[in-house]
Amino acid sequence: MKTLVWNVNDIEWVEVPQFKGVYAKDLVKKEDGMDVTNKYIKIVPGGEILVHTHDVTEAFYILEGVADVLVNDERIPLKAKTMISAPAGVPHGIKNETDEDVLLIANFGVK
Repeated sequence: MKTLVWNVNDIEWVEVPQFKGVYAKDLVKKEDGMDVTNKYIKIVPGGEILVHTHDVTEAFYILEGVADVLVNDERIPLKAKTMISAPAGVPHGIKNETDEDVLLIANFGVK
């Protein structure tokens, strides 16, 4: 196995069809053979990652902007430099109700 290195600017944004106003760049993918996967995510103004769960833990770090995040059944505005960890099976979601993009890194465990 080799260490992976890349620049996120070299990866194209891809629209996430199940979520309005959400775009992603796959960074580490399962097929890369790592124990985690991660995505660079952009939520445009008015965009939303609807409430959902995973069968693995998701930890995400807000890089820029203010996101309205569902945490423990409560919507809380969280700003840049905030880390959130949602255990497997726990509902979570993110909404951008501002006039600026929200950028975050989402990390997922791998089964």
